[in-house]
Amino acid sequence: MIRASFVLLVVFAIAAHASVPNGTCSDEHVNNVRRLLLAGFASLDVKEQLPLRDVNDPAFSLSAGNLFGLRFLNISGDVKTTCGANESIAEFVAVVPQVKGHYNWRSRGESPLSGDLVVEGRNGAFTGRLRHVRGFLRSASLAFSHFSAVSIQLDGVSSFSVPGSKIISLGNNAFNKAVRKTTTNVVSPALKKAVQASE
Repeated sequence: MIRASFVLLVVFAIAAHASVPNGTCSDEHVNNVRRLLLAGFASLDVKEQLPLRDVNDPAFSLSAGNLFGLRFLNISGDVKTTCGANESIAEFVAVVPQVKGHYNWRSRGESPLSGDLVVEGRNGAFTGRLRHVRGFLRSASLAFSHFSAVSIQLDGVSSFSVPGSKIISLGNNAFNKAVRKTTTNVVSPALKKAVQASE
């Protein structure tokens, strides 16, 4: 059995930044988003190795022996950073000042792997669980803005994408309710459908 877990807390303090036109993102915003994602995976320290295929031409990637046992991690290809008309980096950080990831990977022969991902905002949390019957986790593409999509791709399983408007709300009170409803009503059925389609 392979077991791995981590808990990571990343806090960003970013000064106020003017909103950018809808459909565009400043370089600063893009870089902050990428740093946020990369930091979440960079400080894992697990000895066991898990199989993962390389993904060609990733937007950015990490490769390290301590990368929660994976030989290679890609946050692949089309990471979108489309900013909303009234959203700024300061507003983004105000809602999501902390990123906390927790993964529990289990493997028994050909049995599935599983993982928990928690992204915590100041007033809420998004929790997603990845489970699949067969194949290996290949890549996770997270589009952080204002959040055009979150997609998970598994080998042998069709990828699926969830519109970010259904995942996160910048309204403090609506955040928790919205993401939990999305997990139940959108993410879980989409993953189930993708797995069934691959069988």
